Amino acid sequence: MHRALLASDRLDDQIAGARLIHAPNVPIAIDLIGGLRPLPMALAFAAVAARGSTVPDAWSEWIRGVSVRLAASPRAWAQTWLALVSSAPLTDPGVRAAFLGTADVVLTVSTGEAAVDASFRCEAARHYDLLTGTTARIDACAADSHRWRSLVAKARFLVRRPNDPGAGVALLQLAREAQGDARVLEAVATASVALAPGLARPTLMLLAGSTDPGVLAALLDGLTLHVQHARTIPTSQRERMLRAPFQLDETAAVEARQSAIALARALAVTIPTAPSTLRAMQLATNPDASIAPQATVTTTASRGAILVLHTTAGEVRIALDGTHSPDAVALITEAAQAGRYNGTTFHRVVPGFVAQGGDPRGDGYGGMQRAVPTELSGERFVRGAVGVPLAGLDTGGMQLFVVSADAPHLDARYPWVGHVVSGMEVIDEMIEGDRIDRAEVVRGDETGDAR
Repeated sequence: MHRALLASDRLDDQIAGARLIHAPNVPIAIDLIGGLRPLPMALAFAAVAARGSTVPDAWSEWIRGVSVRLAASPRAWAQTWLALVSSAPLTDPGVRAAFLGTADVVLTVSTGEAAVDASFRCEAARHYDLLTGTTARIDACAADSHRWRSLVAKARFLVRRPNDPGAGVALLQLAREAQGDARVLEAVATASVALAPGLARPTLMLLAGSTDPGVLAALLDGLTLHVQHARTIPTSQRERMLRAPFQLDETAAVEARQSAIALARALAVTIPTAPSTLRAMQLATNPDASIAPQATVTTTASRGAILVLHTTAGEVRIALDGTHSPDAVALITEAAQAGRYNGTTFHRVVPGFVAQGGDPRGDGYGGMQRAVPTELSGERFVRGAVGVPLAGLDTGGMQLFVVSADAPHLDARYPWVGHVVSGMEVIDEMIEGDRIDRAEVVRGDETGDAR
């Protein structure tokens, strides 16, 4: 049965077969994985890695085979390549050699979109440089307006050197080179708590003075998980950092406010918090409270409305359904009609899982215009389902995510707002950095194939 699914020509069958590899009693079927389509192949690589199976000869062959396909069709194989190098046992000498032998090909592929190319090349460069211990390829992966991607990749590279004094110096330099770019500073904040506290302290002190809600959220989240780092920041500066989110607009800083409350608890200190009707904040200040959603007055978008996303990867058509989430669908419709999606990017793309975008900030910390009650339902997040990401109850906004393979762990946890009726092949080939050039809402039926 398992081999029959992998050998099938149907995408759904191959996806199901790839997922079965996770089961320890299912043969890996090495001979069939190399012939899968891009999405199920990415799922298969993750499954093989999860089982702890090295099969070095197979990994080496897969690396060489996917690199050839990537060169011929970058759009189709970019995410599969990233899934491959994230899963392969790169400590094996043969696998390392096969991977390093592909650098000249992989780092020169082009999709024709500068932002997408910079995103892919910088992520690929990070993997190559982790093997060599230098940042030579990262330094050359992007330039000009896309230079920030190189800086983000370098911050993620430094995470792997937690006790290297040079990593602390380099991270502080990155924070200064960022010139206020929140995307870089967020990556620096996340990386800083991975270093030894003494090495991270200068960078943490610099970031603690930020007034950007996204940077504060990333920093406070990291410090909550690594309280020993927070204690290296002078008390007066730490108190200002904890208060800072409450001096910003609540809709923009709700994640930072929640993180500040969590860190204050971890440090056993109190901070003044502003009154809020937002359930995410009410629950953050009083976790045992039973709080009813605040009623809102919206115009419910009827079934049959189609959200059309014209992206740099192609056109995606989403049948909106306000049956279970009328307020969320109304907000999405309003944002599309007002042109607020135009020019936003897909800032998060996880192979075989999700493509998420529509954030005006471009980093996942924006898109909330007003409080919308969180509307959960029994609708399943199967392949092609579209949902709204949350940072807590009633924090949904205009951001959207599309699941590229069934994701049952998302069921009843996020608002379900519709499903893709055409363009799933576009979602499958989406790369972080792809842009929504224009979004519109049109009337139509729900016919179409989301597969």
